[in-house]
Amino acid sequence: MRTLTLPDDLVDGLERRAERHGRTLEAEHRAIVEAAVGADALRPDAKAAWIERTRQLREETRGQLFTPSEVLIRDMRDER
Repeated sequence: MRTLTLPDDLVDGLERRAERHGRTLEAEHRAIVEAAVGADALRPDAKAAWIERTRQLREETRGQLFTPSEVLIRDMRDER
């Protein structure tokens, strides 16, 4: 486990935030980091799950034609 050193004013602010949310300092820190990084990114199988989901999406959309977004945006601008 790694230890990080934070400025006192940052720790004070984190403690106030933890108190507002009814959490310990550690629980608040963990919630912030998980929200920033994403809970899925913390899972060891996240990459495999992402690859599987993209495979499913490719299969579900196989053969469908899509208009590129820049064409749709240009058309909307031209209609004004």
